Amino acid sequence: MGLCPAPLGWWGLGWLGLVPLWLVVRGAQLRSALALGLVWGCCYHGLALFWLTGVHPLDWLGVPWGASLAIAAGIWTIVVAWGAILAGLWGMGMAGTQGLSPGLRLTIGMALFCALERIWSWSPLYWTALGYTQSPGNLVILQLGKLSGQQAVTAAIVGFNGVVAELLVSFSGRLAIGGALFF
Repeated sequence: MGLCPAPLGWWGLGWLGLVPLWLVVRGAQLRSALALGLVWGCCYHGLALFWLTGVHPLDWLGVPWGASLAIAAGIWTIVVAWGAILAGLWGMGMAGTQGLSPGLRLTIGMALFCALERIWSWSPLYWTALGYTQSPGNLVILQLGKLSGQQAVTAAIVGFNGVVAELLVSFSGRLAIGGALFF
C-alpha cells in the first residue's frame, strides 16, 4: 500500500494492499491483531510519508546536522505512529468478526475503516487516507471521490480488498496442497 502514492504512484497495488492484513487479523487474538495492524500501518504510512525526512538537513536554519537528523526522524516517527494506530484499531475490530458471515464481515470492515478514518480526519495529521493511494493516477476512482467524497474512495478500496480476502478464505478450504490447507 505504501508504494501507491507519489513518487512511485503504483496506485493499482492499493486494490490488493489491505488483503494480507485482512487475512491475518480474521481470527487473531486482540493483542496480535493490534500488533499486526500496527506493523501494516507503519509500513504503509512509513513509505507514504517518507518524504517528511526531506526536511533534513536544517543547516540553513542554523540547526546542527545531528539535531536536524533527530528532528526529521522524530517528525516522521510521530506521524507514522499516529497513522499506524488507525490500522491497529481496525485490526482489533476485525479480530472480533470471526464466525460472522463474509458479507457481515465485509460490511463491518468497510464501516469500521471509514469511521476510524473519519475520526482521524479531525486531527491535523490526516495525510495518508486510503483514498490518497489513488491520487493522482487513478482518475476513474477519483471521480467517485469528487461526487461522493473521499470516504467513498476509502470504502471502495477497503470493500474490494475485503472481497478478495474473503474469496481467498472461502476457496482456501478447497485448495489442499499435500494435505495442508493453502491458507
